[in-house]
Amino acid sequence: MDAVLETFARVPLLSGPTPLVQQSEELWLKREDLNAPLIGGQAVRALEWVLGISREQGGDLLCLGRLGTSELAATAVHARAVGVRLNVLPLPGPDSPLARDYTRIVHAHAEKIWQGSPWMAGLKAWASVRFMGGVPPTTVLPGGGLYGALGAVQQGLELAGQLDAGAMPMPDQVLVPSSTGLTAAGLCVGLRLGGAEVPIVALDTKGHLQPWMLQALSRRILLLLRRRGAPSVPLRGLELRRVGTFPLPLALAALTEEGPTRLALAEAAQTGGLRLFIFGPNGQPLAPLLSGALRELPPSLASLLLPEPR
Repeated sequence: MDAVLETFARVPLLSGPTPLVQQSEELWLKREDLNAPLIGGQAVRALEWVLGISREQGGDLLCLGRLGTSELAATAVHARAVGVRLNVLPLPGPDSPLARDYTRIVHAHAEKIWQGSPWMAGLKAWASVRFMGGVPPTTVLPGGGLYGALGAVQQGLELAGQLDAGAMPMPDQVLVPSSTGLTAAGLCVGLRLGGAEVPIVALDTKGHLQPWMLQALSRRILLLLRRRGAPSVPLRGLELRRVGTFPLPLALAALTEEGPTRLALAEAAQTGGLRLFIFGPNGQPLAPLLSGALRELPPSLASLLLPEPR
């Protein structure tokens, strides 16, 4: 499978396989929060492929993303690091001191943040890049699209190898937070290509997903890979679960401030057999990335940060 993945454009961002860490008797974490030296998180896996495609196609990226999230901050930081010019179409995001720091990082690292109506701002951004740079920008929606899902495929192959090597007991379930479904679908494809049949549960943190969406996404990702020579494998054992409103244990509460991840972690902490949770928010210190950033956000950006229930 490595040979198949190498046929896609990619930039190396990860520092190596992420560890499997036992959190309690029944809960293990795959620590995606520490997967890259600059700024980590699940999004970095997708960025290896999204930025690879963008750089191959001209070096301009037009990204629709939520302000105040580690995903958009990671996109801005890594795009700048590999020479991709990032144009952001911001969506409203959560408000908190951490969210404001993430937004300051985006402001400092992105080429430009286009504000206003997403459709009009998107048209202006596309036209600006196209006619000033000569090449249409690569456009990416939340989740990174099918090429971004290749990062989750690679993650699934990595995890299958770790389980085969005995890095942890075989879990009854692998749980992954999901808003677009792309990470869960790609993880399923990677695990199955790696020979692991462990069930995967997509924890829907936004309430937007349907089971048929996950199945359709996993089939599309596998088809993309089969066109490059990957074998066909059954895509069984991918489930969808709506997250509940369970309390978050104190031992887990210190791991993240991000609302959707807290909901998913609380769900994963419930009893029900040995579980592995894909833990994805950034876990790196932000101070080095805030050097040179604005002390206070412009009011136009601060107004897009809205209180989020915890």
